[in-house]
Amino acid sequence: METNKDFWELMSRERLDVDALSPEELSETFDFLNKRMLAVYHFVLSYNDYINTRHPYTEEKALTTLEAHLLTDICDCPNSTATSLANAWNRSLSATSQTIRKLIQKGLITRENSKNDAKVFYLRPTEKGRAVSDAHKRYDTLDTIKTIKRLRRALSERQIDDMFKALEAYGELLLKKKELK
Repeated sequence: METNKDFWELMSRERLDVDALSPEELSETFDFLNKRMLAVYHFVLSYNDYINTRHPYTEEKALTTLEAHLLTDICDCPNSTATSLANAWNRSLSATSQTIRKLIQKGLITRENSKNDAKVFYLRPTEKGRAVSDAHKRYDTLDTIKTIKRLRRALSERQIDDMFKALEAYGELLLKKKELK
């Protein structure tokens, strides 16, 4: 198995009984598919490193990509809660709450009790938080434009559009797998 044709022939099979494969057939099939999937694995690991790196959105505040995006969501969406942010970002409430605590400690947001439900806390940006969010928007806008321009050196506009569609579809597939567990 070596070509795109071989790959799509394998994908078009109604069912592949992996339990019936000999050890050699299993190894060959795995190696063949793994060569394709390595691009995904390498991208995910590299992107994970990127989003967990602190970016200097302002001179005094460096945030991870997730921290910056949660802060921006809080600025742009009045009455944000830890639950609404966790749902929007498909993250656990616990992980989201940890990030929120970091933003509070940095003086970028505050918590405000709901007048209707003592269990609900709304998240509000501070003035410093708004300034950092605006700096993040500027940084991300420029970085996204630069990234797309770099991609255009290797890919057509259609391929880039298809890449975004594929990433969206793959993300939805992973969410469905997560929900089935």
